[in-house]
Amino acid sequence: MDKKSTSKRAILDLQGDLASRGLNVTLKIHGRGDSSPIQSKGTLPAAPDLVELLRSHWEEKYRKLGPTRALSPKKIHKKGLLEERVRECRESAKQLRDRFQRWLNSEGMRSLENSLRSELDREDEIQFVIATDDDRLQKLPWCEWDLFETYRYAEVALSSPEFDELPGIQTEARSYVRILAILGNDKGIDVESDRAFLNKLPQARVTFLVKPDRHQVNDRLWEESWDILFFAGHSCSEGDTGRIYLNDTDSLTVDELWHGLRKMVDGGLRLAIFNSCDGLGLARRLDDLCIPQMVVMRERTPDRVAQDFLRYFLAAFAIENRPFHLAVRQARERLQGLEAELPCATWLPTICQHQYAQPPIWSNLYRSAERKAKTVQPKSIFQVDRKGITLMGSLLLACLGGGLLLGPRISDFFNDRGIKQYRNNRLQHAKIYYQLAIGFNPFNHKPYYNLGWQCEQQFHDIPCAQKYYQKSMSLGSSSARASYIRSLLLHDRDLTKALKIVEEGLPFVKYKGDEASLLKSRGWIFFEQNRWEAARKDFEDAIELAEDSPHTYCLLAQTLEKLARFEEAKLAWEKTLVHAENRIEEQASCIALAEKRLKGDRDRS
Repeated sequence: MDKKSTSKRAILDLQGDLASRGLNVTLKIHGRGDSSPIQSKGTLPAAPDLVELLRSHWEEKYRKLGPTRALSPKKIHKKGLLEERVRECRESAKQLRDRFQRWLNSEGMRSLENSLRSELDREDEIQFVIATDDDRLQKLPWCEWDLFETYRYAEVALSSPEFDELPGIQTEARSYVRILAILGNDKGIDVESDRAFLNKLPQARVTFLVKPDRHQVNDRLWEESWDILFFAGHSCSEGDTGRIYLNDTDSLTVDELWHGLRKMVDGGLRLAIFNSCDGLGLARRLDDLCIPQMVVMRERTPDRVAQDFLRYFLAAFAIENRPFHLAVRQARERLQGLEAELPCATWLPTICQHQYAQPPIWSNLYRSAERKAKTVQPKSIFQVDRKGITLMGSLLLACLGGGLLLGPRISDFFNDRGIKQYRNNRLQHAKIYYQLAIGFNPFNHKPYYNLGWQCEQQFHDIPCAQKYYQKSMSLGSSSARASYIRSLLLHDRDLTKALKIVEEGLPFVKYKGDEASLLKSRGWIFFEQNRWEAARKDFEDAIELAEDSPHTYCLLAQTLEKLARFEEAKLAWEKTLVHAENRIEEQASCIALAEKRLKGDRDRS
């Protein structure tokens, strides 16, 4: 955020019945340091037609769209039928949104809305809490209230009107965020992408439980303290509770986890993320545990929505260091790009919280002995603070005063220092050192490459990464060429451009590892073009040069299957697992695919 704001909380307490009697509404506005809130009262009329629109939209229009993170995904519809259902769902969403906004603009809300607009400034940072236990009110798309067009630093959350006092949070010194990540039943969905995103978090120690049994989950809840609980897989609401599916045979309701989860809360749990379907039932039953903040999905959720939301949220929360509720809003609104094919994507991620929980900030989830009492957090991914600029300027002046002939050696020194800072997750310091390296020798390809790698791996900023890769590549770096090609294949899907860059680089490559990477990339391109024999040859040549790449074996195995050479493919799948190290994004899915293929072979035998 680029402004100085006041932190405020607006709580809208709703009592009554939407379908018959209407609602009594109480608004409380808390400002920082207020001894007592500002209060206002209003009413909302009964709206049985809104109740019916809400039901028909979710049950009759939205749920017919296709596969989600529900346990039994429906078959994909034929293209024409799917397009028709997408259109119907989009029209239904518009009708629901318009009727919802008219209901909120009713006469009984005028004085209450005037209070909101008089007490809240546009630049205020606002937690807007809807306090209700009515599941129909919780299902309404509160993010579509036109009020939020005015307040860009506000996000809506759901809460129970009745609550216990929040437990105290333990603050023992540590230099990392403790995350327990449960990857459950993944039939028909890709939870390995969730795992890859979590693995890239700075200052985090992530413990994964992959398709665990009940005993494993229970032990982890009791044996350690955690800051964040994460679940990805299938889940559902069952009346007033929720169920998560751990593996192919085991599932748990919240009641069956209650004591372990309560222990987590007592041990300092700050946030729970359920990146799975239909999570309001989970949130309702978890309410009496006093988990400060949760993110759940309001309805059944397409796999693409779940993956993209997690990626966007973690970038805003853990990398940009935005307050939790504003990181959710940013990530949720970025899902709008999917709504042409997946209507209502921006309605799905939902905060459920204790009424008076403060939104956490990533850097406050850990306490580092190296960190001073006040730490200035970057306002954006690659903004250097004043101290860094002063340091850079002073050292550059020293360089000019000391003689430019030492530039290349000093450049390498600062590049090495940047690498050390990067490994210690001091990302802004790393960036400063890389820029210093460039200042002393603008023809040194290494710091450009390292800046590109940092952009891609830590900040998921692909245009930034490609810019630095191209610069490093122009100065002769084969590693940058390989990384740029990989980025084109993974993110841009530009096969023609990628092939051209491979062909340009192969005659001049110096090292076996770089040649292997380029050959693998060319084979990958041929594979995507259905040129199986050419792909096979490149993969086998790449393996002769570098035998430890699980991704190359994975691609070779898939190519051999296309060529109906199944025994050789099985050997390649086995090699994929032998060399599995899960170092880069595409390897995680390859390793999972290898395990699945080999398990299928064992089951058939």
